[in-house]
Amino acid sequence: MNESIRRRNKNSAKSVSLPRACGQSLLTGFLTSAVLLLIAVSVSYAQADPVSFALPASLATLYLSIAASGFTAARKSDAPLLAGVIVGAVWLVLILLLSLIAGDAGGCGFGTVGSLFAHTAIPVASLLGAYIGKRRVKRPSSHHKKRRR
Repeated sequence: MNESIRRRNKNSAKSVSLPRACGQSLLTGFLTSAVLLLIAVSVSYAQADPVSFALPASLATLYLSIAASGFTAARKSDAPLLAGVIVGAVWLVLILLLSLIAGDAGGCGFGTVGSLFAHTAIPVASLLGAYIGKRRVKRPSSHHKKRRR
């Protein structure tokens, strides 16, 4: 009986290798961004001025998707914070490559400092998602123990 309990506990929290966890979390982030973009487009078209809603909605979609990737990486991996940093670095490289391809057409008017801040927030959002998704070790607290007489 102990063997079946031990087997069930071992399989209940499956962790995969770091590259696989990062790949799965990137896929989760892409799917999350697709769903959030559909919601953002629907909400922005309902506004009187949809263009003014485009930048905040797109930034919220970006950072929430990155945080979802970090959360998934932390849940899937044995090294949750490392996985979150790696996923954030991959997102940063993807965003930088896309911004190089888009050139000035993709500019949001942030300027140099604002753009630097926005790009720095990418791995921070992933790390924040990983920190939230990190499994906590349950420690028995001393004030909840039953006292023996």
